[in-house]
Amino acid sequence: MSKSIIVPIFNHEYKVVVCWGDLKHLRKTLLDHHYSPDHVTESYIKEQSAERRGITFREHRCYSVIWIDADVSFAEIMGTLAHEAVHAVDFTFEAIGEDIQHSEVFAHSVGAIVRETIKAMKILKTTKKG
Repeated sequence: MSKSIIVPIFNHEYKVVVCWGDLKHLRKTLLDHHYSPDHVTESYIKEQSAERRGITFREHRCYSVIWIDADVSFAEIMGTLAHEAVHAVDFTFEAIGEDIQHSEVFAHSVGAIVRETIKAMKILKTTKKG
């Protein structure tokens, strides 16, 4: 199943897009978020995603787009998502001229991407505290 979500980063002006599924869905997501059709060709996407569990795309004046290969283990999804979320938040902060890596805001932004994606992917069972 292919799907995309948008995660706000510290307000609704800055966002990160996360998608999973096939590469056609990834290309559609990139194009839907104003990436250049000349840049995100099918061959480019195939080349960039080959042998990877995930990748973060970035283009000037566009939201970062994270793609996750959802056909791997839960542990691989979690590790890859956290890794790519760091890149996406770093790109976002760089784009607005902020250097706040290793701060609480940076960590909470990464956490928001991971939390919202895992909820949307519905791969975690919720447990009641008891």
